[in-house]
Amino acid sequence: MSISNVFLQGKGKTAVILFHGFTGSPEELMELGETINKEEYNVFIPLLPGHGTNWRELNRIKSRDYISFSENVFETIQRDYEEVSLVGFSFGGTVALYLSEKYEIKRLILINSMILVGLSLILGKFVSPVLPVFPSFPDVHKKIENPPFSYGIYPLKAVSSIVDFINLTRENIKKVTADTMVVYSVYDHTVSVKNSLFIYSEVSSREKHIIPLNNSYHMAVLDYDKEEMFKKIVDFLQF
Repeated sequence: MSISNVFLQGKGKTAVILFHGFTGSPEELMELGETINKEEYNVFIPLLPGHGTNWRELNRIKSRDYISFSENVFETIQRDYEEVSLVGFSFGGTVALYLSEKYEIKRLILINSMILVGLSLILGKFVSPVLPVFPSFPDVHKKIENPPFSYGIYPLKAVSSIVDFINLTRENIKKVTADTMVVYSVYDHTVSVKNSLFIYSEVSSREKHIIPLNNSYHMAVLDYDKEEMFKKIVDFLQF
């Protein structure tokens, strides 16, 4: 199965970049990307480094690789478009936050995003020298008929790398000034809601909104609340 970057051509000079989650792929954001594209936005869903192949490749990725990759993606797209907005899901939200701290963007939308290093991530970083992988969390969704590509496990050296990247991003979160929407699942078994509440509290955006989802787990982009969430995201991009 071939997993690659996604580009959905729109009209005009406005782009939206969507970043997928840790161990996932652009597939998990296709429905949201297609919804945004129907409103004539140019949509990009890049495949994060080490993803879409096998978990051993992901274990080779370092924090600096996420930095160079995301900056290259943004700068390449920014050259061709007048306005760029970012959407991040889970760890993809950390990537979107990092870019928002460094560059001028139009809108920032974060869905069940990671910014705090919880006990599971700390333990993963601690045991990564001796344990290569760990099972992924159960109950990441309530209703997904055709699950998107994912490794289904957590490569622990890769976990150590995202911990470093998360810590770097959290240190600079007050540099975020773009209009921001924070969306979170009330019953998220994977990323604590404390992450979204922290982001909403700490970004320096003058215009910011927080949206709870009551009928979805972590994979909210494919769960029961997705249609309502997609509409709110499109409305936010357009206001």
